[in-house]
Amino acid sequence: MSGGRWWHKGLLVAAFALLGFVVMGYHPGVEDDGVYLSAVKADLQPDLYPHDAEFFKLQMQATVFDRCMADFVGVTQIPVAWAELLWQFLILYLTLWASHSIAARLFADARAQWAGVALLAAMFTLPVAGTALCIADQHLHPRGVVTALILIAVSEVLTRRGWRAAVLLIGALVMHPIMAAFGISFCVILAGVGSRRWRADAAGTHGLWQSIEGPAGAKAQPDTASVLPGINPRSTCSSRPDAWSCVIWALKVRRDAFSCVSAILLVAVPMGWMFDRPSESWRLALESKSYFFLSRWEWYEWLGAIAPLMLFGLLAMWARRRGDLPLARFATAVTVYGVFQQVVALVMLGAPALVRLTPLQPMRFLHLVYVFMVLMGGCLLGRYVLRARVWRWAAFLVVVSGGMFVAQRVEFAHSPHWEMPGLRVEVSHVSNNGRHGAPSVVVGKVSTTPKVRSEVSLVSGSRPGAPSGSVLNGERTTASATAGPSTTLRSAQDDRVSEGFAIVLGRRNAWVEAFEWVRVNTPRDAYFALDPHYLEAPGEDFHSFRALAERSQMADAVKDAAVVTQVPRLGPAWKRQVEALAGWKDFKASDFERLKAEFGVDWMLASYPDPNPEPNLEPNGLKCPWHNDVVVICRIP
Repeated sequence: MSGGRWWHKGLLVAAFALLGFVVMGYHPGVEDDGVYLSAVKADLQPDLYPHDAEFFKLQMQATVFDRCMADFVGVTQIPVAWAELLWQFLILYLTLWASHSIAARLFADARAQWAGVALLAAMFTLPVAGTALCIADQHLHPRGVVTALILIAVSEVLTRRGWRAAVLLIGALVMHPIMAAFGISFCVILAGVGSRRWRADAAGTHGLWQSIEGPAGAKAQPDTASVLPGINPRSTCSSRPDAWSCVIWALKVRRDAFSCVSAILLVAVPMGWMFDRPSESWRLALESKSYFFLSRWEWYEWLGAIAPLMLFGLLAMWARRRGDLPLARFATAVTVYGVFQQVVALVMLGAPALVRLTPLQPMRFLHLVYVFMVLMGGCLLGRYVLRARVWRWAAFLVVVSGGMFVAQRVEFAHSPHWEMPGLRVEVSHVSNNGRHGAPSVVVGKVSTTPKVRSEVSLVSGSRPGAPSGSVLNGERTTASATAGPSTTLRSAQDDRVSEGFAIVLGRRNAWVEAFEWVRVNTPRDAYFALDPHYLEAPGEDFHSFRALAERSQMADAVKDAAVVTQVPRLGPAWKRQVEALAGWKDFKASDFERLKAEFGVDWMLASYPDPNPEPNLEPNGLKCPWHNDVVVICRIP
């Protein structure tokens, strides 16, 4: 590719990556990022999370992601919030770059190639059947890194550069072993489809493979020989192959590959905790995750698991009849991969003796199938529908992007669409009016009596004791009180770790606002009690307290339960803490004192105002220095 074409491709990929970012939104600290972001911050500041670090550190032994991010922040001195944003966009960019490279090997028409990239960018947040995954996450995740590496490896396999693909897959393996295993499986199958060994094995099994011969004297299609390594361009499987012979061949090849990968994992990755024996607490955590069990999938989730494989099978036959061998072979590889992995998943999830393997979530092989399905669907749409009609392209982008954008606004209805690291927000100031210890607080422009407000402009946090008007990270901070007592602002103790304050692009999430107050105004060794189901609270939008407040918390029943399924040894501690928090909505001051005596918690965060007729908190029992319309923060004496 010439220099001019590289620039052209680079700019178009950047434009579509920006489109994808705009449509999907950005939400750091939500869902799985509660684990990974906490680990990155703990690597940078080891004294964070003195009470609950095991709920993310043990699982992090299976990945180098957190260590790589911490090293990047340490070397560049870029704050974590900006580093995560930078890498999130870079991963989206690499994913689309690799997708275009794959499309370019299968479709000669540039419009088809870019239509595939455009559709994939718009549908980053498409759910993947019943796996609880999307094609891409709205935050930085090692799964996104691995997806980009796998797609680049696939493009290398298509260009017969197997060693490059192997290096990329090893990199994926140390980032996210489970997702990387799926990528290795697909690349092995892709490299072998149509090879002499496959034809020989298949012929010995069922004798159903035939040669495709063109008309006498006809020339082979250009680039056919270079599509897959070891493929004879005039020889492949017939249009009606036996799927089981494909699966048997895949099992033979996969057996050696699996042994190799297992050896690497056992030597390079200390994951002995994965083989801990199941316990009652582990089974309790496992049962809380319905998407782990195929018997609990809805009919439409099963349709989402089976239909893509049928579509790729039909695509393979259609492309072969048209003489489009590169596309036929690629679609066949996806079909073989899907059928093989489906069989493996049914065995792993259907045998009671293999219940310990359930958290490996073998049905997540569908993630790669969905990436290819969207990419191929967009390419075919560009070839046969969009073509060179500008108005069709415009309608296509508006309808698809608009629909996915609306879906994201519904999913994160109580949060800004882009929770960006920040330039300027108003910071609430708290004053006590002396009535039974009740707090008086200003949130945004809304205040309660007495009228006290502090407005502070900050970028990336500030150091303790920083004077008004000091410059931090190249930005000036100011503080002024319009009435009442003087304002004291405490911020995160390390600029690299501090999330800063988010740009207000829409209504702020009230829970995140509370988490920010906690990070700024409580000591690092503070230990919080929260509703074990706070992540599912109305308006919370699954933001992690641990990751965003940078403080220890008692175990929750949602995200920490998922961690326990991976690390069974955490089960007893998790179960004990969750049971101690049972009946949270009816807790009174005496219950919090019990938690402090038993676990050492000294702060609590709860919903406010109390929805129950009787007040949660005894008026003189707890000191509550801050609240907004949704959340209250109190000190446990």
